[in-house]
Amino acid sequence: MSSSPELKIRLSKTQHGRISVANYNVSKKKQKLHIFSKNDKIEGKISIKPAKQQTVEYSKIMVGLVGQIVIYGEIKETREFVQQKKLAGSNGIITKKQRFHFCFDRVMKRYESYYGTNIAVEYFVNVTLIKQYGLNIKRKKNLWVTFPKLTKQISNPVTMTVGVPDCLHLQIQINKSNYHLNDVILGRITYYLVKIKLQSMELSIVRREIVKIGKGLDQIVLTDTKTLASSQVMDGSTVKGESIPIRMFLEPVDLSPTAYKVNNIFTIQYFLTISIIDTEEQIYFKEKELTLYRKSLTCKNLTEKTMKKTNEKQDEEKGGGENKGEKKMEMEGEKKNGKENGKEDEKENEKEKEKEKEKEKEKENENEKEKEKEKEKEKEKKMEMEDENENEKGKEEEGENEGENENENENEKEKEKEKEAEKEKKEEIKNESEDVNEKK
Repeated sequence: MSSSPELKIRLSKTQHGRISVANYNVSKKKQKLHIFSKNDKIEGKISIKPAKQQTVEYSKIMVGLVGQIVIYGEIKETREFVQQKKLAGSNGIITKKQRFHFCFDRVMKRYESYYGTNIAVEYFVNVTLIKQYGLNIKRKKNLWVTFPKLTKQISNPVTMTVGVPDCLHLQIQINKSNYHLNDVILGRITYYLVKIKLQSMELSIVRREIVKIGKGLDQIVLTDTKTLASSQVMDGSTVKGESIPIRMFLEPVDLSPTAYKVNNIFTIQYFLTISIIDTEEQIYFKEKELTLYRKSLTCKNLTEKTMKKTNEKQDEEKGGGENKGEKKMEMEGEKKNGKENGKEDEKENEKEKEKEKEKEKEKENENEKEKEKEKEKEKEKKMEMEDENENEKGKEEEGENEGENENENENEKEKEKEKEAEKEKKEEIKNESEDVNEKK
């Protein structure tokens, strides 16, 4: 019997990192999925390794990107909204480990990824190795798509009142109705009338999932309400005029953005509920819808700790959970798989680092060449400036010599004129003296 070859799909890493999620309708195990935004291209590699001393003859290697909505009702339904196919290879023989590259660019991702109770929105890459003979081999790799909203959500403070005529009256104020997934709910509860002995008060975040199956008269509506987080605000009785602050963190809660009529199939709503219990076990209830949105791609609302907590809670609710030995076996299997995947990731990371180092060296060499060219240009400029300065100095010196010569000539002319004037004066004086003598 010939063993089947090893086929793996590896997605290229993105700047947004990974997220830990679990689709409980498929498996209780959480998955670490690559995060992609609306405009990111999806690319990666397919590695095919034949079994020992065997070859793989194939006619086609098909790669597909699928986005679909899965309805988990009495009968599982799938509705695809994205489907692209590409040919990664054709008519070949594989004798040793070989890799094939694929890339899906300009993919219209219409909806955010979501794993709920009765509905799921999922994206995945599937690969089909069509062999010349024998059974075809198929593999699937899930990914996570998110749509952040960069614009600020304007919201006003919200006020709610809970009351029983002539017995109880209180007011609940919260800072806004729009929150991002890592936000904090802040507010205050003020009692104006208390004539009932109260026992406790609890604040909860509830998710309501509405799914429509079928059309017309045959349409069925599935509604699932689930409490995701709760916090005790008060324990014991209170009095008139007392004011209790509210502070609830959304980051550790398993949340997704609010969505209405996604593909006309389902709606996701979130509510802040306040429940008050008196000593006679009567419950006074009030709820307010909250609008949740995603602020960033790499939100931390689904961390490993929260996934562990949700897994433990669901196991307790279903009763008993699993045996310790089975849990250990699962943990060991996960560790082994994680180690193998980690080694291959490390190899790929080292290759990528080497490539980056080579690119950096090339850039440094180019920068050094450019710097040398700039230095040579500066030297040439300096030489030209010095020549120009020397020429200007020579011209100035010549101009100064010419000016000195002209001044000397003018001085000599003035001296000659003065001498002539003195001679004329002397002759006039002589003439006058001679005239005087003649008259005497």
